[in-house]
Amino acid sequence: MSDRRVTADDVARLAGVSRATVSYVLNDHPHQTIPEATREKVRRAAASLDYTPLASARILSRGRSDVVVMLIPDLPLGSVVPAVMDSVAETIAPSGLELFLHRCPPGRDIKNLWNAITPAAVIRLGSLGPENDESLRRSQIGFLVELANSELEQGLVLFPGVETGELQARHLVERGHRRIGYAWPDDDRVTNFATARLRGVQKVCAELGIAEPVVQTLPFNPAGAAASVDSWREAGVDGICAFNDELALAIIRVAQLRGIEIPQDLAVVGVDDLPQAAFSVPPLSTVAPRPDKMGQFVAQRLLDGIAGREPGSLETSDGFIRLIERDSA
Repeated sequence: MSDRRVTADDVARLAGVSRATVSYVLNDHPHQTIPEATREKVRRAAASLDYTPLASARILSRGRSDVVVMLIPDLPLGSVVPAVMDSVAETIAPSGLELFLHRCPPGRDIKNLWNAITPAAVIRLGSLGPENDESLRRSQIGFLVELANSELEQGLVLFPGVETGELQARHLVERGHRRIGYAWPDDDRVTNFATARLRGVQKVCAELGIAEPVVQTLPFNPAGAAASVDSWREAGVDGICAFNDELALAIIRVAQLRGIEIPQDLAVVGVDDLPQAAFSVPPLSTVAPRPDKMGQFVAQRLLDGIAGREPGSLETSDGFIRLIERDSA
């Protein structure tokens, strides 16, 4: 059997149509009134020859590729972003679109990306820097969805930071904990996330008339974590809102090594609902994202934008986050 690549000419000969008709049908060229019977004949011929049009041909035909690019700045991805990506990819796949991730280190110019890919749409997950953000808005890409890492950035917020902090703090206060601490991450890349969540904790404390939360940067090492826990205990802290589950689990472990009872002496609430959160001793209360809903919302916004439809609005009441109550508080 020949190793020669199957071409559109081969499909045209088998289907008994012109090469142009094959191109119009397989590249879904607009404004062509080709009978459905002819279209089906071309599709059957292409399937029997295992023929797929070149991506470059589809780009010339449609003016864009079938690629959606998700641009991600220099951030730790954790477990939420990949899950959101999976949900987006699954939702747009029936429309013939493929999702690709592109990491954007600080200082990298992304303008050449559009010439190389000609994407149908771009998802910007957080700011890429003023110049790149402006370049995106001025580009000729099919459709742009600007997501924000927190309320401190421009764009749609899928994982609301202030509301997250509020849920954590209210959970602790409702269980009788009145001196609240906040575990700040030792990573400058997530400052906007952490600031928004801390503001939610501060908001609840102010509304309820209790003292400002005691903020400690929690290094992710045993000695540093132990020093932070000691400082909180000296300040009378009896409940901690941790930036994420990783810090929360570290606090629980350090506290137990020091003979501190969780949650009787020190309650802890995390964020993210990592798989191990349910297996900690005691199981960790946490604010959990809903990446399935987040991804479906982003995907629908993409599909609406590409089709020229007015995209829907976003409300935090859509249930993108929820509190999971366990025994650590």
